Amino acid sequence: MRYTWIVVQGLARKSNPDLIYYAKQVAGMMEKSPWFTAPFPVNITSLPVFRQHIQEMETELNKPYQGKASTSKIRAARDVVENDLFLIGNYVKGIAARNGDKGGSIILSAGMKYRVHGKRKAYTFKVINSKEQQQAVKATTERIERDAVYQWQIKKINETRFRTVDTNFRAAYIYTDLERAAKYNFRVITTLRKGTTVTSQVLELIVM
Repeated sequence: MRYTWIVVQGLARKSNPDLIYYAKQVAGMMEKSPWFTAPFPVNITSLPVFRQHIQEMETELNKPYQGKASTSKIRAARDVVENDLFLIGNYVKGIAARNGDKGGSIILSAGMKYRVHGKRKAYTFKVINSKEQQQAVKATTERIERDAVYQWQIKKINETRFRTVDTNFRAAYIYTDLERAAKYNFRVITTLRKGTTVTSQVLELIVM
C-alpha cells in the first residue's frame, strides 16, 4: 500500500502537567495492548524505565520552587521523558508500518494519534440497492475497532448538506423510504474510542 502511518504526539506544545498525564496514558495503554510485548528493542526505552523517568519528572515538578535551579532540573527531566516518547513513538510507527490497514488501530492502542502521508488505500465503504426491500439502500463500512460509533449520513445529489439518519454501533445500515429513481450521496463518519473520527468517501447511487 502506498501510504505511511505517522505518529502524532505534539510533545513541544504540551505543558509539563499535560506531558506527564500523556506519558502515563501511553505507558498504561501500551502495557494493555497485545501489540507491544516485552522486551522492547534494545534502543527503545522499556516501559518500567519510562515510568521511572515520568516519576522523576513529576517529583521535580512537585518540589518547592527554587528559581533557576528548579527550572533546570524540570527541563532536564522533561527532556528525558520527551526523548523516551520520541523513541517509543518510532517503535509504534514501525509496528504500524508492518501491519498495513491495522496501523491506525495499533497507534491508537498506544495512546497516540496518527495521520497518513501519501496515497492511502480507499476507506472501505460500500452502498448497494437492497434486494430485500424496495426504495432501500444497504451500506457497509470497515470495522476499525470494537465499540466504534457509526454516524450514517445521506443527501440528495442537489442538496448542499448531509443529514444524519442514524447513529449506531454496527458497521452496517439500511437506508429506507428513499425516493425511487432519485440520485443520493451517502457517507459514514466513524468515531473511535479515543474520539478520533474517520469520514468515508462520498458514494453516489440511484435508488431502485
